[in-house]
Amino acid sequence: MRRHRWSGLAAAGAFLCCVLLGGFPAGAQPSDVTSAVVDYGACLVGQKHGDLLLLLDESGSLKPPNGSDPQAARVPAAQRLLEKLAEWTENTQVDLDIAIAGFGDSYDTRHPWVTLNSKSLPGLKSAIDGARDRTQGIDTNYGLALSEALHTLTEHRPDPNPAACRGIAWFTDGELDFRTSDDSLRLDRIATTRDSICRSGGIADQLRATGVRTFALGLGGVRSVDGQPPRAPDFRLLESIATGKPYDGKPCGDIVKPRPGEFYAANNIDELLGVFAKLGPNSTRIDTDRTICSGQVREDCKHKFVLDNSIRAVNVEANGGAAGLIPTLIAPDNTTAEIPAAPEGKVALGSISVEYRWTSSSELTFKMANAPDAAWRGIWALGFVDKGGKLPATQSKSSITIYGNLVPTWTEQRTRTLHAAEKTLLRLGITDRAGKPVDPATIEGSAELSASIIEQSGASHELAKAITRDHIADPLAVDLTGIPPGPATLRLALGITTAPSGDQPGTVLHPEPLDIPLQIAPPAGFPEPGPLDFGTLEGSGEFAAVLPVRGEGCVWVAPTRPPVFKTQPDGIGALALTNTAPTDPQGCVPGAQARSIPVVLKIENQTNGLVSGTIAVTAARANEIDGAITIDVPFRAKVQKQPDRPLFWIVLILTIVLGPGIPLLLLYLMKWITARIPGQTLKAQQFPVHVKNGALCRDDGTRFALRDTDLVDSFSGLHRSTRKLDLGGVTLRARTGWAPAGRGYVTAHAPGMVGASSVEPRTNARGNAVLPLSLQGTWFVLHNPDGPADTATLVLLLGGGSSPAQRAGLVTDASNNVPGLVAQLRNRGASDGDQSGPRTTTPEPGGNPFASRYAGPSTSGGNGNNPFATDRGRPPSRYGGGGGADPHTR
Repeated sequence: MRRHRWSGLAAAGAFLCCVLLGGFPAGAQPSDVTSAVVDYGACLVGQKHGDLLLLLDESGSLKPPNGSDPQAARVPAAQRLLEKLAEWTENTQVDLDIAIAGFGDSYDTRHPWVTLNSKSLPGLKSAIDGARDRTQGIDTNYGLALSEALHTLTEHRPDPNPAACRGIAWFTDGELDFRTSDDSLRLDRIATTRDSICRSGGIADQLRATGVRTFALGLGGVRSVDGQPPRAPDFRLLESIATGKPYDGKPCGDIVKPRPGEFYAANNIDELLGVFAKLGPNSTRIDTDRTICSGQVREDCKHKFVLDNSIRAVNVEANGGAAGLIPTLIAPDNTTAEIPAAPEGKVALGSISVEYRWTSSSELTFKMANAPDAAWRGIWALGFVDKGGKLPATQSKSSITIYGNLVPTWTEQRTRTLHAAEKTLLRLGITDRAGKPVDPATIEGSAELSASIIEQSGASHELAKAITRDHIADPLAVDLTGIPPGPATLRLALGITTAPSGDQPGTVLHPEPLDIPLQIAPPAGFPEPGPLDFGTLEGSGEFAAVLPVRGEGCVWVAPTRPPVFKTQPDGIGALALTNTAPTDPQGCVPGAQARSIPVVLKIENQTNGLVSGTIAVTAARANEIDGAITIDVPFRAKVQKQPDRPLFWIVLILTIVLGPGIPLLLLYLMKWITARIPGQTLKAQQFPVHVKNGALCRDDGTRFALRDTDLVDSFSGLHRSTRKLDLGGVTLRARTGWAPAGRGYVTAHAPGMVGASSVEPRTNARGNAVLPLSLQGTWFVLHNPDGPADTATLVLLLGGGSSPAQRAGLVTDASNNVPGLVAQLRNRGASDGDQSGPRTTTPEPGGNPFASRYAGPSTSGGNGNNPFATDRGRPPSRYGGGGGADPHTR
């Protein structure tokens, strides 16, 4: 029985690897592979990076001799998962960050975030190995595990975009439970925790609203707990949390479409192994049985596979069935290589290097990759040879995993905006894994490409099916009628069949889906509102922000459509989102720039978690009010409790008095150590700009907008964390600040210039722009107070995987704020004495109330004589890295 369970868990670990990354488009999936599996793999392939948290149960019910996992089978299962994931990321060039945490009656990080590769794999496997003895947890607290997992994921990659690729691989053996002698108290805690997870807007919804997909693996089996009669654990709640499937008559959470995750029971071994045999992580797997070769390789004992120029790499797991056999690899040109019995090493077949490793006396793995001018195309074969011809005729087995090198792409994704209800043309194409365009005509075999748009609700709209190789480069006519404005996904799937060789048919590769995040704009000519991101908010109270609106026309918020809150953390109390937008279209002026909408989020109690929802904004062309449409604009805010500052200072003073300053020095040391610009993919570019009639323009006089050639290349100096960067004469330097608490920050300095940034506080006493340590998604402006009054330099900083909506949002934020900041920086240079941080406000409309409330933002008024006055009630800019920084003077 123990051996049976171990094999099930190990298979489940390997299977979970495949379901996390299995790639099949709709209509080409095995019936038991559902949307969450496809979504996560397609997200990773499309965005080339993502995060996966391994969450391991450490409760006492696991431990021997009578526990559910006495042999600690979860350890090799999880290690196997990481090995297969590392192989997959190497061959697909996806950067997958991994962290490991354990839970029971507490939550503990066992390994911090690290990008999975051959160098990090041993450390990750070692951290998992420590789980063998970590079975002391008293409780199995799902609520604690999931709320802390959400914090771990969103702290690592603060981008709140639900299109981000985030996942949890959750291993547990038991039900939600608490150990206490008072059974009524125990049942009450279970009910309270279950409600906290599954209520409307609870922990499950907060995970799903940030794009986290949950893959839960229940380690089952009949057992006795605390002397009770033996029974199998009830995993219905676990399944409901992962998938949204109803439990006790109702689903867990409101956000259940698209499917938010999957659940697998480890004791369902036959089903797991059957699905595992069908799936490969965005690859094709060929399983073959052949009799061993007696004396020499013959046709009937060959394990064959066909390759061509569309194949990137091959990984083989093979077992000869007996010791003493010689694995022999045969290339298409009939050259051969015998794999020696040394534990590991390399052999060569022409310019192709074959790297092998023996895992037992009869079993080995090897891998090889395509090389320039290699004899790669054609029939390959593997045979296990009994040179003496004396061994019995045993069966040899092989599992050959083939990784394709071609992926589909939308060639215009950086430059095009799709509008609801439009009929247009898309240009699709093919690239290799490195992003280099590939002419479909050069594909030696066949290729078919399909395309669809998936709404945020999960509804799918097919755009094209089975476009053949010769027509992939042709413009694709699409009709977006019926697709609403808002977040969506363009899903492309490419199926490749390698060229046949002789009488051997080509290898059919599983169609590989790839997801591209979209922001479907309103119909052409309509203003485009949103999205609205408050950033990170500390404490309770009122927090102001601006809902951006782009384009000409009118927007208003009807009082009959109040905001909808989709997630709200426990204990937050009353929530309200108010705005000062018009409530009707009166006064709409043709040709006027639609005005952004000031909003205020009111929070009754401070807590930790995610607040999100939608605000219904009505938009219309200025001359077609009757054709108005309503757009549900998403908003979100990460909320957290304020640190207990009085207690902190009391403790600090006491430690200074009692410990002669040593603890204080340690605080400063820790802050200095962490005050570094993190290693990240960053695109940065300087733009000469000037202000014309209150609008931000490029140096050629056109309204500021990004062009195809802008922000293309990544900055090469951030492969690791640093304290200083040089951006073409602008020095970015990490600072600690004088206070021992709080976060570090970055200043941007250019000789003879004063600056301000997109975050609060925008500047410091020396006139340098102030930025968060994480630079992605921010901007700053530099102005020479002795030069022309209307000129400046704008610097945009974007992450490597930024979506078109994020790029557009950053430009809108800069366009709305830079004109006013340039004037303020000019005044600051003239006054030569202002030491406070910068501040901009949205002025109240004046003059004609009907014209001004739809006009573009004014650059006058707001903060009296001090244009840089700060307001602690305002949260950071939606493109900033958080607030709460101390007043910077360095």
